[in-house]
This record gives sequence, structure tokens and C-alpha cells, in this order.
Amino acid sequence: MRCGEWFELHLGYGQILSCRLELGRDWYILTGRNEVRFYLKKNETYQVDV
Repeated sequence: MRCGEWFELHLGYGQILSCRLELGRDWYILTGRNEVRFYLKKNETYQVDV
């Protein structure tokens, strides 16, 4: 995946979050109308649909 790509992040229990991948000092996602930012953990694996 590359910076700026949109995807769906699986949160578990059937919950899915539509978000955009970005890179600053570390990788993070932006989601929602207000573009809330969540940082991703290093060495963690995430299930996504592109």
C-alpha cells in the first residue's frame, strides 16, 4: 500500500472502518468527516480490503 490510498480496516466483530493511509513521522490512518487520526503500531498486522 502507498500513502493516500483508501481502504477498509477490519476492527473485529463485523465492524469495518473506511480510512486513508498517510505517512508522517510514522504511518497513520485518517477516517471520518473530521479526518480523525489514528497511528498504526509498528510490527502489527492489520486485515484490510483495498
